[in-house]
Amino acid sequence: MDISLLPGLGKVSNAYKSRLSADRSMLDGKTRATAKDQVELSDQARKLKQALKIVAESSAVRADEVSRLAKTIERGCYRVDPAKVADSILTKVQQYRRGV
Repeated sequence: MDISLLPGLGKVSNAYKSRLSADRSMLDGKTRATAKDQVELSDQARKLKQALKIVAESSAVRADEVSRLAKTIERGCYRVDPAKVADSILTKVQQYRRGV
């Protein structure tokens, strides 16, 4: 069966071609839409971004503290408080168990 002989098919074909041509002209840059997508960050996201920037710019090593400790060790004055260390370890273990 040759569908090109069906009545009204020419009108459908012409409408399709016309629509296809219109779609192509929109994409050729002449009639392209000028609307742009926009994103607005929440206040919390802005604060997080600022915090991340500060962390990235700061050093993980506190040179002044390292220098002070090195001098104390060299002089033989560095002392560790075992009770304070034990308390700190227990606190961390408890936090870990609670999922903090």
